[in-house]
Amino acid sequence: MNDQQDRGRARRRILTGMAAATPLAIAASVGVAQTAWPVRPIRVIVPFPPGGATDNVARVLARSLSPALGQPIVIDNKAGANGRLGTELAAQAPADGYTLLFGGIGALTIAPHLEKVPYDPARDFTPISCIVYYDSVLVAHPGFAPNNVPELIDHLKRHGSRVNYASSGTGGPYHMAFELFKAMAGVDATHVPYKGDGLAIVDLAAGNVQCMITSTSAAMPQIRAGRVKVLASIGSRRTALFPDVATVEEQGLKGYAVESWGGLIGPAGLPPRVVETLHEAVVRVATEPALREGMQAQGGAWVGSRPGEFTAFLKSEYDKWGRLIRERRLST
Repeated sequence: MNDQQDRGRARRRILTGMAAATPLAIAASVGVAQTAWPVRPIRVIVPFPPGGATDNVARVLARSLSPALGQPIVIDNKAGANGRLGTELAAQAPADGYTLLFGGIGALTIAPHLEKVPYDPARDFTPISCIVYYDSVLVAHPGFAPNNVPELIDHLKRHGSRVNYASSGTGGPYHMAFELFKAMAGVDATHVPYKGDGLAIVDLAAGNVQCMITSTSAAMPQIRAGRVKVLASIGSRRTALFPDVATVEEQGLKGYAVESWGGLIGPAGLPPRVVETLHEAVVRVATEPALREGMQAQGGAWVGSRPGEFTAFLKSEYDKWGRLIRERRLST
């Protein structure tokens, strides 16, 4: 009987302790669930130098998102290795929502197929929203005979490797975009890499190379000066800056479209409430005239996709460039 009484008293003590602890546990979990975010400034890593299209668009976005989130947004330029350095730093950041990445096509969907990178694009990041598509164009020296895509394809079929095309660097998005063009059109041309768009376009204007793919914002000064001509828009739609210039696909190369993009990305494990809050803020600022005008000034078009859409887009881009690089046996 004494044993039974002892067991009964022990059981009552356990139940009493559980009853006392339960409200504390509930309160703690509610407190975690209701913790405000953000409560301090947010850092957005831009993996390129200040002054370029990616940096400028990120700053335009930050100016709009800051009041929507109620906290300052600080742009932190971490340039190096064609975007890979800043991307690596973002992958290593705490998953608390206070360090984000304004990432792009090269470091996330192309570079991992060309070399060993210290991050996994699928495992090390949380996609939030694809923010912008940068308008890109196929341009040529005014003295180069072709004036459109069919003429360029015909010229390359006849002259092939004697035609030099420039890019902003081996393994970069515009190098890959021209390689995709070559693969789909069944033509050849010789790649001449430069250290950035600026040097490449200067040499194009001088006639040292015949053609290239680049951003409209980078090419615009030379186009306006008449030193470079536009053959096509390479995206899925015509650029607003050249509405009369048809896309590569509209000119007959079916299925060809390359989107150079910028998106808001967090490290892996970003809490769903942070992702939701960020995306809601993106949706709220989408109609601001200053935001859209700032994007257009950089040759960009607003996207603002949902997290799931952005995740699927990243996978499709990763797979597309992987296939091209394997089939063309490309390397840096």
